Amino acid sequence: MCAQHRPTIVVGIDGSRDGLLALDWAVDLAARRGWTIRAIHVLDETRPTHPLPATSGPDDGTEVLDDAADELERLGFTDATLDLRLGHPAVILLAAATDAALLVTGRRGAGGFDELVVGSVSQVCAACAQTALVVVPDTWKPDEPEFGLVAVGVDGSPSCQAALGFAFEAAAERG
Repeated sequence: MCAQHRPTIVVGIDGSRDGLLALDWAVDLAARRGWTIRAIHVLDETRPTHPLPATSGPDDGTEVLDDAADELERLGFTDATLDLRLGHPAVILLAAATDAALLVTGRRGAGGFDELVVGSVSQVCAACAQTALVVVPDTWKPDEPEFGLVAVGVDGSPSCQAALGFAFEAAAERG
């Protein structure tokens, strides 16, 4: 099967621990199913800039991509592309996931609001995704078998069929 015809998982990465967990989760699934990964880091043009210490350079996104590349190498996963974009993270991820089999985000990102249960990017993606979405919990551990309930939101729209199908497959894989 040609790589361009294999399903793709779009993963939002942002340099946070939750972003790397999302990437790890996506790699686990992609390796089992023979899918590809497109990991995207979005430089948020809507976030106000903060003064940086003199030793810090501007955030050009390369460190996040380098960390993701290191993680992919550590996991031995080679069927992935890394992408750097400029814009609003949720908008860019949703657009990139239009033709993807799955969109994956971490529960919260690098925004720094610890009191939030779910980050704003994950919330917008959950409300607007036209494909199946997985928000990886910060409690997920790659070395432990997955079990328990699979939650899926349905609204009767044609796009919810993808989410429902993915949820049934995930539940079947878990036993």
